[in-house]
Amino acid sequence: MEKLIITKLFCILLVILCIQDCGTVNLNTLRLTNVLYRHGDRSPVKIFKTDPNTLSSWPQGFGYLSKIGMRQQYNLGKYFRERYNGFLNESYIFSEIYINSSNVDRCLMSAYSNLAGLYYPNSDEEWNTNITWQPIPVHTIPEPLDNLISLQRACPKYDQLYHQSLKSPVVKKEEIENKGFYEFVSQKSGQSKETIETIWQVADTLLCEQRHNKTWAPWVNNTIYNKLRDLEKWGFDLLFGGRTVSKLKGGPILGQIVNNIQMKIAGQLDYKMMMYSGHDTTVAALLNAMQVYNLESPPYTATVIIELHEENNQYFIYSYYKNNTWPNTTSIHNLTLPGCDFRCPVDQFIAITKDRIPVDWEKECSINQHGQNPVEFSKVAVTIMSILGGMVLLLTMIIFICQCRQKNTKTTKYSLLEENGYQDS
Repeated sequence: MEKLIITKLFCILLVILCIQDCGTVNLNTLRLTNVLYRHGDRSPVKIFKTDPNTLSSWPQGFGYLSKIGMRQQYNLGKYFRERYNGFLNESYIFSEIYINSSNVDRCLMSAYSNLAGLYYPNSDEEWNTNITWQPIPVHTIPEPLDNLISLQRACPKYDQLYHQSLKSPVVKKEEIENKGFYEFVSQKSGQSKETIETIWQVADTLLCEQRHNKTWAPWVNNTIYNKLRDLEKWGFDLLFGGRTVSKLKGGPILGQIVNNIQMKIAGQLDYKMMMYSGHDTTVAALLNAMQVYNLESPPYTATVIIELHEENNQYFIYSYYKNNTWPNTTSIHNLTLPGCDFRCPVDQFIAITKDRIPVDWEKECSINQHGQNPVEFSKVAVTIMSILGGMVLLLTMIIFICQCRQKNTKTTKYSLLEENGYQDS
């Protein structure tokens, strides 16, 4: 009995130590932190045709940050304050933090809500006694130009690889196994044809309605809902599975973080925190590029933290994942990249992530109309040009020979005329 009690106490102690290790940070060695989080709770992006909850059920319309989401982000900002207080000044200093957001309203609003929790204005910073908030700049670019956070910049190679994955034997097998379920959902939801590519929309709508205590359509029960959510997760994994795909989607943000780290070590970066406000796709893409994705779609405010520490004149990377679950937790987990310890030397971290970061993203995203990459296309182009060059040379020689023969014929003709007494007048 005593041994059992001692064993239980030992296990509890290990859990406490793990929580402390994951939840605290040595500010004395910390030099830079990069944080990427998903926006907070939102209304559904769209609804299905037979949904009893219409547009009027959502005050701000579709895809907007809710009050719940604002509170979630505010609490996440307070968590950052607690974690980094003493590293980040309590008062906002523009040279300490840089905030970059997807140019989508819910992400921009999440960033502002987060900063309200991170920087509570003191008496010197108050500009209106009725508002305990101060404006802090959030930077963004249009979605069609953004391959870093919103991931909406066109990448034909990624599109090609994604659609190839949808035609893979594994997906075809899944579609056959769930054919009846897809047909059932299509009929009941009023959608044209549900597939693994589109089923997330129904699942996401039901999730949002559940979170906001709205009544589901009569055909939905917990069994159907859980099945939809499982398919959603599986379909979500198809978006970023594979080395090339994760490189094209998660590589740019990972490359930006690595660049931040290198600049900080070189003394070329003053900022102490680089903050990125994005989507579940952004978080999943980064985790995939880091090779630590656990096949779970990131929930609201899910956060990746990558810290740079200097210890005895050597630099190390500490990576964490704050995987918040509904309604809210403060859990944070260590992330260990394949081929490295949790306390990863910076050179090793850079070496491990190197082949997941594009050198020339636009070039690597390019394909021609036949689906070839630029290198393959250039080889074909050289071959074609060689053939065309040979044909032009041959045609030139034929024309030259014909002209010579025609000249000889003409000379012979005039010689015969002269012999018969005819002269040019």
